[in-house]
This record gives sequence, structure tokens and C-alpha cells, in this order.
Amino acid sequence: MYDAFTDQILFDTVVNNLHTQGHKSYNDIIGCVYRSPEGRMCAVGGLIPDSEYRRSLEETSTDGVIDACPTLQRYNRALLFSLQAAHDNAHIRELDSAFVDVWGLGHDDEERGVARSLVAVAAQYELDDSLVTKLWPKTT
Repeated sequence: MYDAFTDQILFDTVVNNLHTQGHKSYNDIIGCVYRSPEGRMCAVGGLIPDSEYRRSLEETSTDGVIDACPTLQRYNRALLFSLQAAHDNAHIRELDSAFVDVWGLGHDDEERGVARSLVAVAAQYELDDSLVTKLWPKTT
């Protein structure tokens, strides 16, 4: 069904997306969103092609979004849920601080929030976490 190569590419893509955008995809009304007005995307939202995205997806569970988007159906559903949880369960301040190294600031304690979650996901699915530890060197 799914192979480690596909799961590894999915994992690395999400890690890169989350690190590059620098902030959690969040708004004060809904909370975590697949796509924010500022252009941020959550773990699953960053994998949805523009051609498959509809605003109505914001009111849909992760399971429903996967069912609604043919592209997401190609991926390991359980891994998608785990990656989404790593994004959603990080406190806003933790996640924002986790990405401050993008701007060269770094905060020791809080920088580890989302990165440690991603390392745990990698371990759970027997994936290589070297991209996480490269982007967030203080995770170990």
C-alpha cells in the first residue's frame, strides 16, 4: 500500500513546509486552519493543491479533508494525522518560538516544541528525522 520512500518524502515535505513558513496556521475564530489569511498552512493544508482547496474545507475534519482531496488520498492516512497533530497540538507561542531560528534568534526551551513532536512522529513511523535535527539543531 505505502512504502517507506513515500512516507519519508511526505514527512520531509511537511517538515520543510512548517519550517519555511515560520508560524502556525491559526486564526482566533476557528483555531488551527488548513490555510490562514496570511498564507500559512498547517501540515495537511500545505499538501493540498490550489486546484483542490475550497474555503469550506476549513470547517472539515482532517479525515474529511483527506476524503475530499484526491491528492491527499495517495499518502499514508495515519501519518497525515500524526503530522497534523504535531502542528495542531503545539502551543501557539511554542510553535512561533520553534521557528525563530529562521530569523536567527532561537529560544532554547521553547524551540523544541514542534521539533520534538516531529522527531516523535519520525520514530513512530520508522522515518529518518535528520531533516528535523538539521533545521532545528537544538532538538537533541
